[in-house]
Amino acid sequence: MGVSWKLAINYLKNNKKRSSIIGICIFITTVLITTVLLLLNSYQEYRIAEERNAGNWEVRFSKYYL
Repeated sequence: MGVSWKLAINYLKNNKKRSSIIGICIFITTVLITTVLLLLNSYQEYRIAEERNAGNWEVRFSKYYL
């Protein structure tokens, strides 16, 4: 594993610009995916809260006589 590690470090040193661009791209991609998933989850929670505030949709009795 020592030789592989040295080769990897040597490659990163020789290609600093490419390595930094790849790191930045991975970071931006992670942030964008997290943001989209968070927005979708927030919208879903908003829709659920909206339906629950509209009325008791779980159980409804109407015109029930004994």
